[in-house]
Amino acid sequence: MASQLSLHLYSLANRFKPQPSPINNSALKSPQSAERILFFISSHGSLPIAERLWRDISYERPQTTALFISPPSLSLAYNEMENAEHAQMDLDTPQNAQLLLQAVKPSMCVWIGGHFHPIFLKMAKKKSIPLLSIEAWDCDILVDAPSFYLGLKKQTLNLFDHVIAHEQERADMWTRNGFPKHDLHTIGPLASYDQTLEIDQRKVDEMSKHIGSRPCWFAANLHPEEITPIIQAHKSILRKSHRALLAISLNDDISLNSLIETANKNNLSIFSESNPEQIVESDQIIFINKKDNDIWHRLSPISFLGGSLADTSGIDINPYPAAAMGSAIINGPHFEKENELFARLKNADANYTVNNGTDLRNALIELFDANKAALYAMAAWKVISDGAEASEYVNNLVQDILDTSERSPQ
Repeated sequence: MASQLSLHLYSLANRFKPQPSPINNSALKSPQSAERILFFISSHGSLPIAERLWRDISYERPQTTALFISPPSLSLAYNEMENAEHAQMDLDTPQNAQLLLQAVKPSMCVWIGGHFHPIFLKMAKKKSIPLLSIEAWDCDILVDAPSFYLGLKKQTLNLFDHVIAHEQERADMWTRNGFPKHDLHTIGPLASYDQTLEIDQRKVDEMSKHIGSRPCWFAANLHPEEITPIIQAHKSILRKSHRALLAISLNDDISLNSLIETANKNNLSIFSESNPEQIVESDQIIFINKKDNDIWHRLSPISFLGGSLADTSGIDINPYPAAAMGSAIINGPHFEKENELFARLKNADANYTVNNGTDLRNALIELFDANKAALYAMAAWKVISDGAEASEYVNNLVQDILDTSERSPQ
């Protein structure tokens, strides 16, 4: 009773708060489909999860449309997606909540992350709109409301119909607040990346014949500042394994002259022709086009991710291709703070982080032990595989909810 009163008082208090500027967003006025999903994006980590989930959903429901809503204070870089639009809107007033529900008439609301708005959720619940909460790795705040509204948190959490928790500790928080266990799904973190990587297996097999039994490693998308430490690290490896081969791709091909010059200064033979199949035993470094990165992630037991050792602020470094191709990942300390996959790899001890050239040489010496490299590669593969299974589970749950809503009388 106290919690219901808190929600009522909170709604009354927000009825009189200063109103934002009138909303004039084309996304709210666009032609409506028979079925539309509202995604609420509360953090940077929420967006890639939502986009991945929407791609899965829309593949099975091509006539369904989506609207992504985020708070005005959150700046997001959306990817272009079919049948999906996005808008910024403050939902913490009855007027805006009512406006959104009337304009969009959602078939379902999916809230990813936290920052739940009690007023909107209460209104949606009254309209019998299915409500799903999915936790995001970078969001801990659950209810955007002052703590003096006793019981408001519990009442708000129990407005949801289903909850996806990524770990047991978070699931326990929901049950302590009275959320029914049979509607609580603890399945681990969801994938926020595409699973579709295609490589030319014929090319992989052909290149593998030319490499033969030579131990090799790959440095992908190097930036100019990283060329010297990478070359020096390879020189150290050659003292221990004289047949070792290093494959390099560059973030900017303008740096090719710098790569050749640095290799020559270190008395290393570099092969930089357009046909890598012509490589010979005496070649110690091979320059490749970055369009073949995935092939070399597959060929190399170890992959260093360029851009992470140099301080390239704002560069989005994607560890997924190396993990998906079964290569042990070495990376520097510089990558986007909002990179969810890096966070999961780190938590699982599935990548090797180095801070400088000395660390890199030590990491390579350790990982040139095939068993050690395989352990890192297997750990990374498990991280991305678990995420894919969790995403499939949520997609199936959403499909079931929408199918049930279609059959229910309006």
